[in-house]
Amino acid sequence: MEIYAEKLIMRDNVIQSAFIYAKNGVITQVMENNAGHNAAECSINPPKISQNDVYGDCLKAYYVAPGFIDPHIHGSCGFDIMDFDMPQLEAWLSHLLDIGVSAVLPSVYTAPISIMQNSLLLINKAMKAQKDGLLGGAAIMGIHLEGPFINAERLGGMDGNYILSPSVDNYLDIAKGFENSIKIVTLAPELHGAPELIKYLRNQGVRILAGHTDATYDEGVRAFEAGVSGICHFYNACRGIHHREPGILALALVKQDIQCELIGDGTHVHQGAMDLLFRLKDCLRLTLISDSVKTTGMPDGEYEENGQIVLVHKGESRLKGGALHGGSCMLPDIVKKLAANDGTDKADIVRMASYSAREYLGRISKIKKGEPVDLVGMDKNMNVLWTVLGNDARIKA
Repeated sequence: MEIYAEKLIMRDNVIQSAFIYAKNGVITQVMENNAGHNAAECSINPPKISQNDVYGDCLKAYYVAPGFIDPHIHGSCGFDIMDFDMPQLEAWLSHLLDIGVSAVLPSVYTAPISIMQNSLLLINKAMKAQKDGLLGGAAIMGIHLEGPFINAERLGGMDGNYILSPSVDNYLDIAKGFENSIKIVTLAPELHGAPELIKYLRNQGVRILAGHTDATYDEGVRAFEAGVSGICHFYNACRGIHHREPGILALALVKQDIQCELIGDGTHVHQGAMDLLFRLKDCLRLTLISDSVKTTGMPDGEYEENGQIVLVHKGESRLKGGALHGGSCMLPDIVKKLAANDGTDKADIVRMASYSAREYLGRISKIKKGEPVDLVGMDKNMNVLWTVLGNDARIKA
């Protein structure tokens, strides 16, 4: 396979006019156009980038980067990670790869323990099937457990009937047998019992996010010292920033080692508030997420989701009380929206969707010889043209 990128977005720089060659799903060579390789020799005629050029095994795009990874995603287009069978999951993972998302952490949210356990069981089976080469689509990198150890004062779209007090025993009641698959846990660190659970999770190698939390600044200090390393969907379902009680968010803004998730759909967070994050946080410490749910991408109407009524209007999902319920669009749409803003560093926006989450999980993305192919190609407006994961190439019509 031969790939041409007008701009190849690397972790720390952008390579102009790059050629990537791959065989059997592995990168065999990366070359810069100005490093002795004649662009005219490329069979795909790279200087003329059109909307979607595909010739046999040759692909080209204006921007090329590692495939997008969504570490906070509950479903979309009628699929719900809390209520599914394997064929439905297979179709959903395939759809995600089609649109440019090459990896996910399915996010199991606060619900009855039996429902959470069943979801963990099926996701774990899917992870094994992918490892054995029996299931394709977007790669499942692990599980994100969002709750049930959250603050009732900061529910967001969660159902408060199923909150549990944080403790190692309560965690194991849900997670026992799936501990190796759970990579991220979101909890409210100010709750009684949270420090002990944080210590346990940290020792297990789990990344811990403060989320659905009412933590003060001082409680945030203690949480980060204990092992919390990030903020779940920054600004949302959390104590706000105030000049006399800045809360955990203000602390996270100035601590460069703290990872921050951001739902960049334009509905959850005002552009001015996002700009503050962009100015204060390094792009690799800011992770774009969709937080998409079953009703994301569905037509306007009334839907039921695990006993809750969800109303969709103009793409926004809300509970009957008015609370936002999940993201309004998918991760590639978020990248496109944010990159369209004047003054935005487009490469950094892509890094927030491609590199950031992988690094947070301790997996460094590398586009170099010997690495598996995991790439997304986009046009000048950040529309996804194609995705390649291993030997699986998905071309958008």
